[in-house]
Amino acid sequence: MLGAYTHRGEGSRTAVGLWLGEDFAAHREHVGAVPSDTTEQSLRAGLRASHARRVVGGLGVRVGADLEAASITETRSGSLLRPPREGDVYVLGQAAPSDVRADRWTVARASAGLWAEAPWTFAGGALTITPALRVDLDATEVGLALPPVGDTPPRGVGCFDAVVEPRIAVRARVARWLTLHAAGGRYAAPASAADLSSVFGNPTLGGSTAWHAVVGGRIEAAGLFDASVDAFVRVEDGIASRVEVPALAAALADTGTSRTFGLQTMLRVARGRRLSGWLTYTLLRSTVQDRPGAAERLADVDQTHSLAAVASVALGHGWRVGARVRAASGFPRTPVVGQVLDTLSGDAQPVFGATNSDRLPWSFRLDLRVEKTVNVGRRAVVFFVDVLNATNHLDAEEVVYDAAFRTRRWVTGLPLTADVGVRGEL
Repeated sequence: MLGAYTHRGEGSRTAVGLWLGEDFAAHREHVGAVPSDTTEQSLRAGLRASHARRVVGGLGVRVGADLEAASITETRSGSLLRPPREGDVYVLGQAAPSDVRADRWTVARASAGLWAEAPWTFAGGALTITPALRVDLDATEVGLALPPVGDTPPRGVGCFDAVVEPRIAVRARVARWLTLHAAGGRYAAPASAADLSSVFGNPTLGGSTAWHAVVGGRIEAAGLFDASVDAFVRVEDGIASRVEVPALAAALADTGTSRTFGLQTMLRVARGRRLSGWLTYTLLRSTVQDRPGAAERLADVDQTHSLAAVASVALGHGWRVGARVRAASGFPRTPVVGQVLDTLSGDAQPVFGATNSDRLPWSFRLDLRVEKTVNVGRRAVVFFVDVLNATNHLDAEEVVYDAAFRTRRWVTGLPLTADVGVRGEL
């Protein structure tokens, strides 16, 4: 952040923030004879401005603008299929194809997001309706429209996207202990600079858009607990996906769609400073269709069940104990159902089943903490012991096969470990 300015007037607030940053990221993957290297260096700057004003009674207006400019340089070498993308069929440790490619491309991007919303509270504050509208304008120029060939001069390509995104949120306090809410709207995101390569991607990719909706309620019992339930759905299109038979400068196409829906519940308990904790459960299903007419499949990150709980109890005299437990169903994986012999290399190659038709096993983890607070004048020093993965349950994080792809085993996470530390509190 370079600087921020805020001004408060009678019934109004104006804020402006300016930022500038430089980032560098690198990734290297080396399996078999073909390494894969990617780097990204970017210089970004932006400005966010907003103004809020009460118009009359319970009606207010908020308007703003998000401006951003970026200069990005990407380099990549290796196989077209490494690193893998969402939905790619492969197994950990499988050698990459020998089609070695390389590219270096630049992306210049300027974007403006103009938004306005009008929160309206009435019925004595029991009901709030907030309609909103955002318009995203994105101009992108890619340095290479086609892969370089001989002495042919490089030619860039420019794209411009304008997306209108209506949104609305409603909140109603039905009783002192019950609040209901609902929200929905359209959201947009530009194509990733890493996908705009004329060799590994497509420099003319457009952005993706998604419709989000959530509806739920919250129950509050002061001094005892509060509980919430939310149902959600998300439908996205324009996702960059691999092309089955890629053309020149078109290894990717923005033809993918996804659907995600589920239910999330949370229970929070607080009894003064002595007892606190929360319990949450999420039921989710996420599917992807890579192109029109293709079969719908589970997304790589689909996780049907996820349960987590945290509890902390003060025992007195500065002692406190706590526990955290998490259990979740495994992520989808594509099973190996057979083997074939590669006559050129002499190595076995896997034959895959249906995409993401198998899953990793359930994961489970229990963490424990004991801490002692010692007051030193007006300050406090906390000594603590953390026991991580107290049950020594080895979660399966990935599946690997032997060289003949006949037997498999799990790549597991860390076993039971303990941390001892001290921290000071001012």
